[in-house]
Amino acid sequence: MDLSTKLLLKEKFTFHMEESGKGFLMDCISGDVYEINDTTQYILEKCDGKHSLSEIFQMICNTSKGDECEITKEDILEIANFFIVNNICDID
Repeated sequence: MDLSTKLLLKEKFTFHMEESGKGFLMDCISGDVYEINDTTQYILEKCDGKHSLSEIFQMICNTSKGDECEITKEDILEIANFFIVNNICDID
């Protein structure tokens, strides 16, 4: 997998964010729940099969406050790999 990869969030997943910036991603079939933060939520929202990981990374960096992006390219690849390994997203 590289930064040109496009992911598609599986329909069986839903997520909910709380005002504190913490949230949950839930598999509506198995009941598995993952704790997520607002960055992970943003990535999941963009896993629509239209945006590459590179585009998602750039969007995150464009919205970052301050001089540095809050994640690295390696971070986004690691998150994407977690999504694939845990059957949360498909490669589109």
